[in-house]
Amino acid sequence: MKKEVLEDNQSKRFYERLGARLEKTEKINIGNKDLDLLIYVWSNIDPVLYQTRGKRNADENK
Repeated sequence: MKKEVLEDNQSKRFYERLGARLEKTEKINIGNKDLDLLIYVWSNIDPVLYQTRGKRNADENK
């Protein structure tokens, strides 16, 4: 799974906490402004699914 985010966007910390790793950085231009686009990837999304769904489902079954 891949996720693109602008470097100044603080949501990148959220993806990092979910185990994403930075694959590459690209330069893009939006409105005549050069920006860095970060591309994060997960090689295995099972831990992400557990953290976002499985944990919630496990808590509901208590």
